[in-house]
Amino acid sequence: MSVLQFIASMVSSIAWPLATVALAWFFRGQVRDFVAKLVARVHDLEELTAPGVSMRFAHQVAQLEADAGGLPPPAPVSETPGSDARPERTAIDEEFEANVLPREPLGTVIDAYNRVVVAAREALVRVDPAAVVNPGMSLHAVVRRFDDIRGPIDEALSRVLVDLAKIRNEAVHAEGRVTRDSADKYERVAQRVITFFDAQR
Repeated sequence: MSVLQFIASMVSSIAWPLATVALAWFFRGQVRDFVAKLVARVHDLEELTAPGVSMRFAHQVAQLEADAGGLPPPAPVSETPGSDARPERTAIDEEFEANVLPREPLGTVIDAYNRVVVAAREALVRVDPAAVVNPGMSLHAVVRRFDDIRGPIDEALSRVLVDLAKIRNEAVHAEGRVTRDSADKYERVAQRVITFFDAQR
């Protein structure tokens, strides 16, 4: 092997490693940010998601259940005429409950949250018949009116209401990562909140 061949062989052997080191040095800021983000994601396994599973959503629902411990248990809905039972279910409601909710956990979460909002609006009208309640009135606005009329609501209930809204919003944007079990737990907590609002006179 001649000296020129030896030099050419050495240059070709170290060219790629030198180019890699030079690129890493040149893009060191971006590489540092990428590694920091990667470490943060691996460290925070609570946010790990996979098709059909959301560990973060499940953790938040478990926390919601713990926060709801002080709320009254759900009461059975009275079906006697003239009672305060929910409006009569239509064929569309029955079809939705029979065919969509069992298959779609996200639908369960959205439906449960919407029922909480409706129960809160109805309770506000019972407590203050002069209250102006429009169909677009948010749960937050209803709770503020309750605060104005009856004073601050229970801290545990306030925390649960905030969690219900936050988890519902996250579920809507989670792109189908809500599990059936988490949706059922969410619905049970929502039913306890509905029971609270139904008892308001």
